[in-house]
Amino acid sequence: MVRIVLQSEKKGMVQKAKIRSSYTLVKVEFPEDFKLSAPRVTGDFEYTRRGKTLFLNIKGLKWIKLLRLKSPPRLVIDAYLKSGIGKELPER
Repeated sequence: MVRIVLQSEKKGMVQKAKIRSSYTLVKVEFPEDFKLSAPRVTGDFEYTRRGKTLFLNIKGLKWIKLLRLKSPPRLVIDAYLKSGIGKELPER
């Protein structure tokens, strides 16, 4: 599982965001423009931003669980992966 947390100072950004997932892509559409502070290299997924939309490319994505939290306003995306993806190999 990969957990992605998007935090905002505005409650409306989280409550009105539209989230869709398809294959390896999770699309997050915000109601207004936003500022993103995140490391460019995440390791578990890649992201790109176009206007008011954030695209998350998660290799081996099976399904997502979404939580909208209120204090502070956060959007939590739990991305569940196909079995065997993202697991480390056992040491020998």
